[in-house]
Amino acid sequence: MNSKEIFIGIDVSKETLDISIVGPHHKIANNKEAIIELYNKTIVGYKIALCVLEPTGGYESSVMSILQQYGLAVHKAHPNKVHAFGKAKGHFAKTDKLDASLLESYAKFVAEEEKGDRFISEQEQNLKELRSMEHKLEDYLHGNQCRLEHAKGKVKIYLQEQIDFTRKQLKEIRKDIEQMIKGDQDLISKNDILTS
Repeated sequence: MNSKEIFIGIDVSKETLDISIVGPHHKIANNKEAIIELYNKTIVGYKIALCVLEPTGGYESSVMSILQQYGLAVHKAHPNKVHAFGKAKGHFAKTDKLDASLLESYAKFVAEEEKGDRFISEQEQNLKELRSMEHKLEDYLHGNQCRLEHAKGKVKIYLQEQIDFTRKQLKEIRKDIEQMIKGDQDLISKNDILTS
């Protein structure tokens, strides 16, 4: 085991992960098998202080979850903060390899204040996504109800159909949420946090 603390930067895309670990660059498929293989062959011997990646519409979820399950501290960095850090470092080139290297440097920079994000189970992630969908549908419903007050003719009919369909979807989603929470003791205690 290498006792020196190191940092990992991961640039995430839909198909691949570009990973910078103490200099060497690794490009692997963004799937469970490839991530586990990289961990076993490359990461396992090091003392990892912090891994940093940027959110990319959910494509980061798998690598984040797997590394957290191995006990690594993983931080999902806000893109604006990474961008500002890159500008300060004179990092203007845009390649996946350079972005991974920048994220590795950023990990060193924020290691003192960021100890990694909390691990979220698959069930908790599903609940979080359902809650997000519920809020989006509520906003959509409210918007259509406001438009309905001023709509005329065919538009009024179409809006009413959308309102009715959205109400039906909301009812089903809320039922799914209720069943998911009832079936998981851990989620019962976390539900208040997720809804805040």
